[in-house]
Amino acid sequence: MKSFLAIGLMSGTSMDGVDAAIIKTDGRKIIEFGNYLTIPYQKEFRQQLKELVFNRGLVDKIFLEDVERELTIKHAEAVDSVLKKAPYSRTEVDVVGFHGHTVDHRPFDKFTWQIGDGRLLAELTRINVVNDFRSNDVKNGGQGAPLMPIYHKAIVEDKYYPTCILNIGGVANITYIGEKNLIAFDTGTGNALIDDILNERVGINFDEGGKIAGSGEVIKELLDELISDDYFRKPPPKSLDRNHFRLIFKNWLSKQGQEIKTENIVSTLAEFSVLGVIKSMDYLPKTPKNIFVCGGGVHNKYIMERIQKLSNIETRSIAKMRENLNPNAIEAQGFAFMAVRNILALPISFKNTTGIEKKIICGKMFRA
Repeated sequence: MKSFLAIGLMSGTSMDGVDAAIIKTDGRKIIEFGNYLTIPYQKEFRQQLKELVFNRGLVDKIFLEDVERELTIKHAEAVDSVLKKAPYSRTEVDVVGFHGHTVDHRPFDKFTWQIGDGRLLAELTRINVVNDFRSNDVKNGGQGAPLMPIYHKAIVEDKYYPTCILNIGGVANITYIGEKNLIAFDTGTGNALIDDILNERVGINFDEGGKIAGSGEVIKELLDELISDDYFRKPPPKSLDRNHFRLIFKNWLSKQGQEIKTENIVSTLAEFSVLGVIKSMDYLPKTPKNIFVCGGGVHNKYIMERIQKLSNIETRSIAKMRENLNPNAIEAQGFAFMAVRNILALPISFKNTTGIEKKIICGKMFRA
């Protein structure tokens, strides 16, 4: 079976930069894990991206176009950088999988919006590009997320079944993989609220190692307010917009008459992320043997330990599952994999992942 060399690109809800990863795949299994790197966003561009995401209904067309163009250029730079460290030439790469950056996600309105110019990226990189992975799923009644399950299945060995892969990015999502089951959905917020409050209050981008969360005390009233949201009573398939819980959190915070300690807020938000994962277990057909974690949350010791304690399931980095797996690279690798499946006209979303009722092909090809 023919194999393809693909580069995947991901700009996640944490808005910290572009992940780029190379894989070799036949669209079903992974033949080789290649190079991976992150190109951090500069502070000024990160603020522009936040302005667009947090105030998406208020920005003008020129600002939007400028941000989209700059985002695309930064992704082209990521392609150049990952190739410089790889034992492959540009002409050997078959395709680039380009997710873009999610600005708005409302699947129940059949609407999802990712910025990123696939045509421009193909022109800049001189490589064929597949992007716009979510819109066709949403237009056909799916949630448009999560899309990673088909890649998660490709990297899990049978001996681990049943198992879960938990991605803790800005939003957290879980994939359950059994012998005959592939089930996935967003569990709740991941790191987004923690990152936001730390950036606003103390000027740092994340809670390194979960040290701040571990130093605080959980605010019961805030935790109760967040966890009582209707989202947790909905059965899957289901997915979240990054801003869903941000609005609830900000409203609660604005009503408080006294200054709340930052460490207590962070501890509460971390516990909220954990409880979302624990509640997700109610929707799985069997208790998994393991929870393998990827994304930025894998580095948060507080969150990792709390998930294991409350679930009583061994919770480890996905790096422990298979040689050469980088927990930070999974989503970028996944979009490389999905770009190859687009070439092969293979689906990436399913009834028990996004809720789509029929097999469709997702993504749009732009030729160099």
